[in-house]
Amino acid sequence: MLLNARSLKNKLADLHVFLHCNSPDLVFVTESWLDDSVTDGVIDPSGLYSVYRHDRLYKVGGGVLALVSNRFHSYQVLIPRHFSLVEIECFEIVTSSDVFDLLLYIALLSSTQ
Repeated sequence: MLLNARSLKNKLADLHVFLHCNSPDLVFVTESWLDDSVTDGVIDPSGLYSVYRHDRLYKVGGGVLALVSNRFHSYQVLIPRHFSLVEIECFEIVTSSDVFDLLLYIALLSSTQ
């Protein structure tokens, strides 16, 4: 499932209901607009998912988030530091044939930037 949230903060209750009712294996969110005031436990209070996220650091908006069901063994793949300003999150789901998932969001620059 892919969601363009345009701020997940005011949609967390909807996300919780969606996760509870549908139990998706993977959820990808762009435009999460989260910051460090929102913990992973607030995103998934049931603890049924591994939360992988890259919040935009220097201004409001942006950010990516992936939720991977704990039915799978997954882990974060570290991205080189020179990509720190790119909103990118990478993780691996361990299966008999390894699967890498990459969530990338590139903001369009306006003519005023």
